Amino acid sequence: MPPQIRQAIVDLKAKYPAFRHNEIAMICEVHFGHHPDLRTVRRVLAEEPGGERAPRRYPPYRAIPDPAERRLAIIRLHSEGWSKQSIAGYLQTSRETVLATLRRWITEGVAGIDDKSRVCAPGVRKVDLRTILTVREFQENPEPGAFRIHAALRQPGSGS
Repeated sequence: MPPQIRQAIVDLKAKYPAFRHNEIAMICEVHFGHHPDLRTVRRVLAEEPGGERAPRRYPPYRAIPDPAERRLAIIRLHSEGWSKQSIAGYLQTSRETVLATLRRWITEGVAGIDDKSRVCAPGVRKVDLRTILTVREFQENPEPGAFRIHAALRQPGSGS
């Protein structure tokens, strides 16, 4: 196995000790185009001296001040071959946050990185006077329920 891949395996384990062997193999495949066997990854980690804990590339998710940068960190790690579970563990956030960010990235592309308003789109809020009078006439008779009033308002010439 080339020394650069061996070193990458050791560095990845030092960067995030919770990596499983298959995740390290997947990241190597993305970076080097070579998917090492899981036994090979296990052997390299056993043979090579354990690297000291590498400095973090990204701070925890909540410590990143810009929300767009938070989402971009998730997307970058995923594009490097990190699994959703490892991204969530490394950034100390939930898997739901990672999944939501990746879904948004897939459906919206670059526009999915930016913040969006959480306010619901407003519905129709104005009703004309004729409809108000029609509803008031229906309310005077307690017999029809909401379904019948709704059906009556849909009839042509009833005021709506």
